[in-house]
Amino acid sequence: MCGVKLRRRAFDWDYLMQWVLKVAKGKTASVGRVRQLFRAAIYGLWKERNLRIFQGTSSRPDELISLILRSLV
Repeated sequence: MCGVKLRRRAFDWDYLMQWVLKVAKGKTASVGRVRQLFRAAIYGLWKERNLRIFQGTSSRPDELISLILRSLV
């Protein structure tokens, strides 16, 4: 992803936030892409949460990932 490595490990919100804060400093194009991807992921998860709570529906993980990636275009 954008030439930035994120070691794969069990989900740990604190680790993810530390990584984003460390990587998202600066003004380069790759930093901008990391910020944009993070915002798109948070927004996509928030929309999915609302669908589950208020409409009782849910998306498959691959559909959610596709939605997030399409929002970046």
